[in-house]
Amino acid sequence: MWGYELFFRHSADAGRAEFDDAGVASARVIADGYGLMRDSIPQDARIFVNIPVGLLQGAAVLALSPERCIAEIGQVREVTAELLDALRAMKDVGYMLALDDYAGQPHLAPLLEVVDLVKVDVLTVPPSDLFPLVGELKKLPLQLLAEKVESKKTYALCRNMGFALFQGFYFGKPELFAGRKVSSAQMVKLEILKELHSAYDVQRLADLIKQDVSLSYRLLRYVNSAAMGLRSSVRALDQALVVLGERMVRQWLMVVLLADLNPSPGAQEVSFWSVQRARFLYRMAEEGVLGTYGPETMFLIGLFSRLDYLLGKPMAELVTELPLDGFIKEAYCGKKNFVRDVLDFLSALEDARWDTSATSANWLGIPMRRAAELRNEAVLWTAAVLDDADDARPDGTN
Repeated sequence: MWGYELFFRHSADAGRAEFDDAGVASARVIADGYGLMRDSIPQDARIFVNIPVGLLQGAAVLALSPERCIAEIGQVREVTAELLDALRAMKDVGYMLALDDYAGQPHLAPLLEVVDLVKVDVLTVPPSDLFPLVGELKKLPLQLLAEKVESKKTYALCRNMGFALFQGFYFGKPELFAGRKVSSAQMVKLEILKELHSAYDVQRLADLIKQDVSLSYRLLRYVNSAAMGLRSSVRALDQALVVLGERMVRQWLMVVLLADLNPSPGAQEVSFWSVQRARFLYRMAEEGVLGTYGPETMFLIGLFSRLDYLLGKPMAELVTELPLDGFIKEAYCGKKNFVRDVLDFLSALEDARWDTSATSANWLGIPMRRAAELRNEAVLWTAAVLDDADDARPDGTN
């Protein structure tokens, strides 16, 4: 298999892309589909992506990897100097170019001097015209692909004519790669969460927070609240981060960001229990019960333990982006180890499986009564923190 062509579909039931503007469909492919598909096919296979003329001169197309992607140009009504310049610029940075639906149209001749591959529609071009057309194309330094090959007879005919590549229903029908997109707003929040595990860089963190208007507002409102007791108001994000201090900033942001990842009522309930888990493990670590990791790491372990429910993606996909070591990531994916045992203890507590909880508490070296006290304390702390965050929302929005 030499390559694949990537199409956009709204859903598994859609037989075609439901867009009036082909550029919108291609933009969706670039933004979402390529990232979904690139890890699902062999690494040495090429990926064809149809790029409308209107997108060729924009920056969006540069998001595609020139090592793997072939920019496919089709539906060209007029070959302009600007179009040729845009194509040459793409070739200069390493992209391979393909001309789609070619049937010998005279106005497309200038493109044959720029592209690397020509896709000939063998279903549309009559056999009497196909032979001379292929003969002319074989004089040029181009790869030839026969598209819309739908029978063994057509495949044999195209092979005899000299085509090296073939595409069509005779070889297989399109396969659906389903996935759930993480929105740009969610990505900003995930970037901030990752930054919180790095060395504390006030300016870098402030720059990231500025990308989220709601978060910026809520942080400033929080730092200027009566509870902080400041004599003068704070009006800059970097100043707010300095005033609050590293420890308070980290915990406040982690809690608020996790709750923001999915605003649905069900997800908010999951967020509450994730934060409660984080606080509970933090306090357990403070008391020296969980000796393997310190309080801050245990806080993160609890906080991210239900991220798959919040984002609707398998944990195996999400852990690659989490700022945690491999031992913890393996536990999230179900592998039996110390962290997995701790997470199972949390689940037993939450499900009121007291015999299992007592056994785990004894193994961890903490009296069950003390574990219950710390858990109740964590529930109260979580309710207070999340209530403060909700009160600071502008007009109740995210």
